[in-house]
Amino acid sequence: MGNAQKSRLKFILIAAALFLASTAAHAKALWVAELDGLGFLLEQAFLLTQNGPSVDGTGNLQGLSMSYQGDAFVLRALQDTDWTQSLPFGIGLYPEVHMPASGDQSYLAFIPMIDFPSSAGSTTSTPIPVPEPSSIIIFFVGLSAAVAIFRKKVR
Repeated sequence: MGNAQKSRLKFILIAAALFLASTAAHAKALWVAELDGLGFLLEQAFLLTQNGPSVDGTGNLQGLSMSYQGDAFVLRALQDTDWTQSLPFGIGLYPEVHMPASGDQSYLAFIPMIDFPSSAGSTTSTPIPVPEPSSIIIFFVGLSAAVAIFRKKVR
């Protein structure tokens, strides 16, 4: 294998590694936190994996099934429930690297109880923001650096 072929192979491997690193920024899991009252007091939290099994709620969340499918958080009502008859609460969704705490409002999304599905079998879906623009920028910056290194070595 000649020097030009080795350089070309290195360039392709570097570009592929940078692309894989840039796409790794997508959330593979979400913290789901029950937040009660106006002070966003943390009652319970658990981790949902992307495209993993659903979790049935406990406590105030009893009667709901929760899952992280594709790029959306899905709530499914397991039974008919009138959510307006309870104290105010909601669900905060946090990235995997950020375990929620009481008063923490740095969630990716918040679903108030009035938006929960109330009849058995009904669902609501909340899209999870994906850091797509930053991933693409990281990829192209890395690709530009790899091209610059490749051109220097060829000269």
